[in-house]
Amino acid sequence: MQSIAARMEAMEKKMDCVLKNQATILAILQKLTHEDLPDGDLFPITAIEELEIMKSSIAKEVTKYDNIIKKIIKGDLSKNLDGILGQNIIMLFNYDGILGKMPFKKYTHLNNALLNAVKEDGISSRVYVQLIQAAFNPLRLLSKNNGNHLFK
Repeated sequence: MQSIAARMEAMEKKMDCVLKNQATILAILQKLTHEDLPDGDLFPITAIEELEIMKSSIAKEVTKYDNIIKKIIKGDLSKNLDGILGQNIIMLFNYDGILGKMPFKKYTHLNNALLNAVKEDGISSRVYVQLIQAAFNPLRLLSKNNGNHLFK
């Protein structure tokens, strides 16, 4: 049977872990709820937890996020998706969630904001799906990092 000191030490370690997670969650929530944050503080989304929280934030403030996303992607979704989603997130997802990846299409509010950002260029929903599928292509990220753009 464990001594009281050993149990207290185990409890303190668990509490430290809880406090660390709480600090992370509070930082993300503060980042998402602060009204005057510059665009760069909201994007790119670098953690799945942020993506989940952002899902509801976009639903509440559609126009705000539409405008921010338009500025970031600058009319070229394939080249600038990594301004919205960090490369680590892009590598975990594809649009349909095939080949062992998570489905990005389940984030309907973020997809709608991205579609609205490119719609002004006359791009239809069907073409948007093709663009977002190409933007999740890992070769695009590799070529971007090497300076050789395969997808322009």
